[in-house]
Amino acid sequence: MGVGLRIMPAILLKLPSYKKSKKRLFDALSETYDDHCQVAPGEERHHDLFDVALQAKYEDGQPLSQTDAMANAFYPYVMNAIYTNRTNSYLLYELL
Repeated sequence: MGVGLRIMPAILLKLPSYKKSKKRLFDALSETYDDHCQVAPGEERHHDLFDVALQAKYEDGQPLSQTDAMANAFYPYVMNAIYTNRTNSYLLYELL
């Protein structure tokens, strides 16, 4: 992800549309985090990556901070979106 951001001109990260989208993403992640802290998995909802992140601990045994838990829960979705697209493009190119 860091490489992708370094390719883009830094000015793009200051655009109002980018800032608005980033805020909406973090607001949605915070809301999901809060919901998962209040309602345990069970009949109301399935166990998911947020629950795994909430159970994770640092090496010293302390639970992850909210920021780290949100990042760890969301990271697989981002990586799947980025690398799956690249893999599928490559496979399609080779098939054609």
